[in-house]
Amino acid sequence: MSEWLDGCVVLASVVVRTTVEGGAKPNVTWLQTYGQLIGVAIGAVLTGAVALLLAIMNNRSSDRRLKFQQDHDLQRDRQRMTRERLEELYVLAGHWTLSLELYGFLGLRLARGQLTYADYLLLQREQANNPQVQMSRMDLLLDVYGSQEVSEAVAKVRDLRGEFNKLLTRVENLSKISGDSLTPYLTTNPVNEVLYTKIDDSVTAIVQAGRSLLETIATQIKS
Repeated sequence: MSEWLDGCVVLASVVVRTTVEGGAKPNVTWLQTYGQLIGVAIGAVLTGAVALLLAIMNNRSSDRRLKFQQDHDLQRDRQRMTRERLEELYVLAGHWTLSLELYGFLGLRLARGQLTYADYLLLQREQANNPQVQMSRMDLLLDVYGSQEVSEAVAKVRDLRGEFNKLLTRVENLSKISGDSLTPYLTTNPVNEVLYTKIDDSVTAIVQAGRSLLETIATQIKS
């Protein structure tokens, strides 16, 4: 806009100068004078229009750069938040899979006859009250930030845990048998080798699936 005003000032100066000079020269007709004035006026208008167009283009270019920067910052913030939530999911999944391992080892000791059923129940209760295992928070992060691969890995661990629980129920029922009615659940009663082998294999599968889950989450964090 300032360029356009400058052009108008130049035009006015040229008009005055041309009029004076034209009046001083008898050989210069009024038609020639007006032709010169019209040419100067058109030039000034074109100059102002070009300056205005350049200003509009510069403003649009600045707006595009600003929007690009805002989009870039927003994407960076989203990536940072996603990474932080996935790291939290990794920690929670680690506590969960570790609790499943410990739960499985308790079952193995009970099946081997290394724990009484009363001690087993006590240790199991302590493990169930572990404050580091936060399933509701873990499920929320899984639903919002977890990839399809992570969800499938979690589902696999849960399926294996269900199979283990079925075997463990059989072990618990056998371990409830007490040889002394005055001291129920205080004796040990190891199960047969076939059942012990099945529950041992089940615990091993849970451990491997839990480690695979953590590796899957770590891969998503790095991607």
